[in-house]
Amino acid sequence: MKTFISWLSRQLLPSIVILILGFILNYLISHPYFPAYSLTFRTEIFMGLAFLVLLVILLYFINWHWQRVKDFKRNFQVYKPVSNLEPSDFGIYTYYPFYIFRESDREIEKCLKDKNVTFITGMPNSGKTRAAYESTKKLKDLYLLKPAYEKMEIQHLKFPFFKKSIVLFLDDLEKYSGKFNLDELINTLRKKSKELKIITTCRSGKESGQVLGQKEMVNLLFQCQSNKTELRKLSAEEEQQLASAIGRNVKEVVSDGTPGSVIFGLDQMRKKYLEPQGVPKAIPQVIKRLSKANILEWTGKLVKRYYKR
Repeated sequence: MKTFISWLSRQLLPSIVILILGFILNYLISHPYFPAYSLTFRTEIFMGLAFLVLLVILLYFINWHWQRVKDFKRNFQVYKPVSNLEPSDFGIYTYYPFYIFRESDREIEKCLKDKNVTFITGMPNSGKTRAAYESTKKLKDLYLLKPAYEKMEIQHLKFPFFKKSIVLFLDDLEKYSGKFNLDELINTLRKKSKELKIITTCRSGKESGQVLGQKEMVNLLFQCQSNKTELRKLSAEEEQQLASAIGRNVKEVVSDGTPGSVIFGLDQMRKKYLEPQGVPKAIPQVIKRLSKANILEWTGKLVKRYYKR
């Protein structure tokens, strides 16, 4: 009640100003030159009060709706229209516009269109997140929803009043293990949204094995297994195309067949990690842990700045 009174007091001033302007306008149109519009003073008071009440109700509803949207956003790392997405929304901080469209991309798009679920797997640096980003950009009239890697009380979620079509993005699925019940979240989103599409990524191998048997995502995993896409390695020609597009000499690039190794340089990554000792070697490990905890967003420039110090 106190919150409502506080809010109402902030809204009354502009409402009173609008009411006064309404009286002035009514007085002008009630001038003898316009006898057809003449109203009694009692009618003017009644119309003015009715207008004020309706205005307060409208403003209260708008404020209530946006407060629910604000509360909803607090529980998620990203909540925005697909048309406004940036690479950083997907955790892509080293971004090049050039992209090699593979057969796996067609499979991902087909799964999203026919089954509304896709499960992207592959070795580290194989481009899982980038593939998810490229596929999501082609969707229309949807909102991207990306949960943070932290605990969430789904039963207490306050959803926006107006239903949206949602694409739920779960990057590195194993990181959500033990945080909250993914099946419960998905069931709730299906009830509260017009349409729900799900994009998940997970490293093949140990990480993929970690999520199997997780009780809080049994239904999700069942859907994922029938809509799974494994990202293949780049061919020598594709590696050359990618290296040329980002301004690197393919002959100097040591790659394991993944886009990430071509972009970041597998040899340089290993060299920088293995050579330093003590504090310099601990820096990338600390940054990685902070990034996983959503405390710090790491970039190449950030690492270089710490090394210079």
